Amino acid sequence: MRYLFRFGFESPDDFAANRAGGWDDESSEAVWIDAASAEEALSWGRSVAERFVQKLFEIANVEGYSWKTRGFATWIEDDASVLAWARTSPEVLATTYGQMPDLTAHATLRSG
Repeated sequence: MRYLFRFGFESPDDFAANRAGGWDDESSEAVWIDAASAEEALSWGRSVAERFVQKLFEIANVEGYSWKTRGFATWIEDDASVLAWARTSPEVLATTYGQMPDLTAHATLRSG
């Protein structure tokens, strides 16, 4: 089955501004994941989120940031309007449980 995994994260710019201003701004991202269950999609989605955020920080030349240690929200989307948007959006990555999508180009677009 196909699930829309969603996750919150700090971009490098969010991270710098949050530290300087004491804020808690964050962004969110979505990834379609083909998996046997919602639990599998959540589990694999967290791995994808960690690697995506690592790529963002690599591009920004910031070392040592880990998405996993920050405790951001993750969920399987069930809002019909969000699902409809994601079905037609070219910005939403798609992958299968256990396969890491090519995040380099996606992270480069998001870091700009």
